Amino acid sequence: MVMVGEIRDAETAKIAFQAANTGHLVLTTLHTNDASAAVTRLVDLGVDPYVIASSLLCVLAQRLVRQNCPHCVVVEKVNKTLLTRLEISGDKKTLEKIKKGQGCEACQFSGYSGRLGIYEMLMVDNDLRKLIVQGASDTEIAEDARERGVKDLFGDCRDKLFQGVTSVDELMRVAPPPEREGRQPAMEQVAAAAPVEKTTEALGTQLRVLAVDDDPFIRKMLQKVLTEAQYDVVLATDGEEALEKVYRERPDLIISDVVMPNMDGLSLVKKLKSQLQTSIIPVILLTSKDEVESEVEGLEAGADDYIPKPIVANLLLARINRVLSIYGRAQ
Repeated sequence: MVMVGEIRDAETAKIAFQAANTGHLVLTTLHTNDASAAVTRLVDLGVDPYVIASSLLCVLAQRLVRQNCPHCVVVEKVNKTLLTRLEISGDKKTLEKIKKGQGCEACQFSGYSGRLGIYEMLMVDNDLRKLIVQGASDTEIAEDARERGVKDLFGDCRDKLFQGVTSVDELMRVAPPPEREGRQPAMEQVAAAAPVEKTTEALGTQLRVLAVDDDPFIRKMLQKVLTEAQYDVVLATDGEEALEKVYRERPDLIISDVVMPNMDGLSLVKKLKSQLQTSIIPVILLTSKDEVESEVEGLEAGADDYIPKPIVANLLLARINRVLSIYGRAQ
């Protein structure tokens, strides 16, 4: 048995499949949106489709959703348009199963307490091998799997929604309904790379970023760059205001300056990482080049990355996408 921590480049992919083809059971990880996308990701990394078809046994996709707080959970009212998109019937018995935490002292008014996993297992059989060799898109692979009764991440999360343990917001944030249009492997695409504005839309739901800085110029610049990249932006002037907005706005990512009044960026990170419901939110800190000590302290406190000032837009967006991919929210 061979364990490969993560396949993230062509060299690692080649070594992993060479081992698999010589009789070894290889266990590894990939960062993709779902199980079917793992196939096109491997093709993107330069693995030949026939090699994938002959070597791949199974893909297990997993994501984490926040769990409704049991102390304040209530029946959630969902509009008809969203019910249709989620393929949920409008009968009373079904609607009474859809619940959401309204916020209380026990969950620090977040509405959530803890997390639970949602899963999707794609077994590679002869039919799927034929699709892989033919260069099928991830959507074609996913549709074929659903026709054979495979439950995808959306289906598993929807089951947990009916159990009352998570909310519609979490379903739409983590495992929205699958899109109809698929993605061919990048090596077959005409464009070399998709612009950032389009990659965010592919998620099916807009990601929210909380930008924290006491400098109004920096806040305005962050808002402009992030908004143009199709992020939903929330602003705060210091750590204390940021904490208040974290519970109310529930951001997917936080970008914070280090030196701020009232509560600085390091204290904000420590506070966020010390609480279960906020520890899952990735944090990127902004720092000046001469703040090496604070950079080390921030990373030790739990910050996911540092971005030096002055801020370069392309670098900022690339770092954001990298951090989000680590948390399974890749664009």
